[in-house]
Amino acid sequence: MTIRILFLFIVFFFSIESLLAGGVQGYVKDETGAPLAFVNVFIPSLQKGTTTNEDGYYKFELPSGTYNIQFQFIGFERKEIEVELGSSMKLLNLVMNEEEIQLNEVVVSADAEDPAYAIMRKVIEKREYHLNQVQAYQVEAYVKGLQRILSAPDKIMGQSINIGGVLDSNNSGIIYLSESISDFYYKAPNKTKEIVKSSKVSGSSQTFTWNSTGGFQEFNFYKNNFQFDFLTDRLFVSPISDNAFFYYDYRLEGFFEEDGHLINKIKVIPKRQNDPVFSGYIYIVEDTWNIHSLDLMLTKANQVKFIDTLEIRQNYFELNDTLWMPLSQRFDFNFNILKINAEGYFIGIFSNYKINPDLPDDMFSNELLKIEEKANQLKEDFWEEYRPIPLTETEKQDYYKKEKLEELRKSKTYLDSVDRMANSFTPSALILGYTYQRSYKKWTLQTKSLLDLVQFNTVEGFNFRLDLNIRKELKNARVLNLNPVFRYGLENTHFNTHLASDFTYNPKTFGRVEFDFGQYVFQYNNNAPVNELVNTFYSLFYEVNYLKIFEERYINLGWRQELFNGFFFFSKVHYGQRNYLENTSDLKVVDRKGVDYSSNQPVNNEWGGAYQDHNTFNLRLRASYRPGQKYISRPDQKLIFQSKWPTFGLTYKKSVPGIFESVQNYDFLEFDIQQEVKMGLFGRSKYLVKLGSFLNKSRVEFPDFKHFDGNRTIIGQNYADGFQMLHYYRLSTISDFVEAHFQHNFDGFLLNKIPGVRKLNLQLVGGAHFIYSEANKDYLEIDVGIENIFRVIRVDFITALSSQQRTSFGFRIGIDLNSL
Repeated sequence: MTIRILFLFIVFFFSIESLLAGGVQGYVKDETGAPLAFVNVFIPSLQKGTTTNEDGYYKFELPSGTYNIQFQFIGFERKEIEVELGSSMKLLNLVMNEEEIQLNEVVVSADAEDPAYAIMRKVIEKREYHLNQVQAYQVEAYVKGLQRILSAPDKIMGQSINIGGVLDSNNSGIIYLSESISDFYYKAPNKTKEIVKSSKVSGSSQTFTWNSTGGFQEFNFYKNNFQFDFLTDRLFVSPISDNAFFYYDYRLEGFFEEDGHLINKIKVIPKRQNDPVFSGYIYIVEDTWNIHSLDLMLTKANQVKFIDTLEIRQNYFELNDTLWMPLSQRFDFNFNILKINAEGYFIGIFSNYKINPDLPDDMFSNELLKIEEKANQLKEDFWEEYRPIPLTETEKQDYYKKEKLEELRKSKTYLDSVDRMANSFTPSALILGYTYQRSYKKWTLQTKSLLDLVQFNTVEGFNFRLDLNIRKELKNARVLNLNPVFRYGLENTHFNTHLASDFTYNPKTFGRVEFDFGQYVFQYNNNAPVNELVNTFYSLFYEVNYLKIFEERYINLGWRQELFNGFFFFSKVHYGQRNYLENTSDLKVVDRKGVDYSSNQPVNNEWGGAYQDHNTFNLRLRASYRPGQKYISRPDQKLIFQSKWPTFGLTYKKSVPGIFESVQNYDFLEFDIQQEVKMGLFGRSKYLVKLGSFLNKSRVEFPDFKHFDGNRTIIGQNYADGFQMLHYYRLSTISDFVEAHFQHNFDGFLLNKIPGVRKLNLQLVGGAHFIYSEANKDYLEIDVGIENIFRVIRVDFITALSSQQRTSFGFRIGIDLNSL
């Protein structure tokens, strides 16, 4: 009995030993002893891989057994080592040698074609086959992102860049470190689904990573072209696209053998540096003509924004005799903005492929990515077990430091100290506005620029305006905004104030209630097409007052929400007591002979009555629907992406007479359709079409006419849905109407073909804008312009045509600060 028990114990002991967490670890270096970062370490029998970290260190936890381990790095000879592992971690250091490229000795005449072209023709011929080779797959993905500041000034525009203390005394350090583990599913031709199971962000335990495996999958070089949405609007051409020979030259650098395969190393050379193309190297497998690996780069010359260089590295592995799949993918980038020198990377490791699994259609929907509810609550022991890339000491310190700092940041003492620094007034606040924050209470107070404080118009004279915004963050990502505005006209001595407020009660469905009341002055066109600062300049120096305003004591109550995916509903009830205003000032800096200020009453082709004070009570309902709307689900919010379908909208407005002495009586209905269409290398187009009618127009006061967004100043604005030379109110109507806008941005397609000009990264734009109504007939504007001048300036030349007036010409200059 005792011997039997002892025997069972021995069997049990050795069984347990075989399951203990042994494995292999070590450092990978080059011949000079320098560590090699992000070397692919792959075990074919397990279809699992990892990479070395930035220090060249790797670690693989494995059960006891014999394994074939492959080490692969672009530009170096692949190493394959067989190791026998027990229950303890085995040390395996490795030195990798630079690849020895062989080149057949052939006699090539000066005008002969490089052998690379014959190879690339075969690759392009099989491009579509490799693109569609797999009908479905499932893969486990690990994605890591890191960005660091290398050097920076102490302050920018008087504001410290080290608020929060994440940088060291040299103004350098990690500013973003994040990891995620997810399951990714694909089904041909274009169905994808990603479920993020774990998420970790350094210094922010309550937030979720922005890492995305789907984002990596978009960069499939078997596609003809693809887009970097976050860097540029241009589509980039793959070196193996069907029309690649128009964009690229190639040179065969040589070949090497690997696992019985001949691998060709081909240099990718852009024919024109400013085209949307890559430069670098692509490695092609002989006979199967698939991608083995690639190392390609983009620079500023390729008209990417924000960054100086972007390097893309991909490594594939042979899953079976006919199929190669991505093993790892890495993006490295750097940029220098406002003397901030920074760099970063994103890397994805893909393991445990399942090819052609049974994936039901109902698994896929418009939800592209879902982050599980408690994905950010997993402890460090989980990450130690499942993280394939070991952390460097610097990264460990960053996690530890920011974890402790986060605990400190939650304290009132610390947050108050940070606020004291951030709340200090600097001269830049006069232009950019001032922000006062109380982080512990999670609220902020913002004021607008000093330029908005004092303005002039002919009704109020000089007016003083204080525009505040108070934001309070509540639990579960709910937000309360209060926007009180105080305004006093020096000449008409009217004091006006109103309070606009909104409360987002459900961020996942965009649920929001709005409440707005007070007494204030408004433009007749509720879209406020006249910029008051620009109007001040035109009034004082040109004696032209484009701004037309009335005064209203009012109250609004609104509600909006997404009722189901892509379907949004908005409702608003409005009551107002409107008073017409007259000019009270004829002040001017320059007195132009023969020119006088116009009346504050707009000139309109249809309005024939007097402008009378009146009460109004109306209800506005709007529904919009975007079929096929793609989105990402996070535990705290929903993020929307564009659909391949247009957005359809329907607006109904009803004015009810008799309620609170309301005198208006009308019914207004408007249908609209809009979409942005990507047209490949030819750029992108936007269109918007509106059709409207006053079904009942028993009494419609002028503020409730259908107004179009005109412009009479030299400053361009509202390019997508406005008119650059239209009189502000002349064509406003209560007749049936059609309004249409079209704009196309060539995204450098034409201008980057012109030597010298293409270095300026200019972009050609053009469009047409049209109105037709029963009362006013037709009006058409055609514009051609150039944007991205010094990154922020756009200049347009416009032609305006109408059967009611002679053809006119003009130009506009616009400034787009969002492109910075």
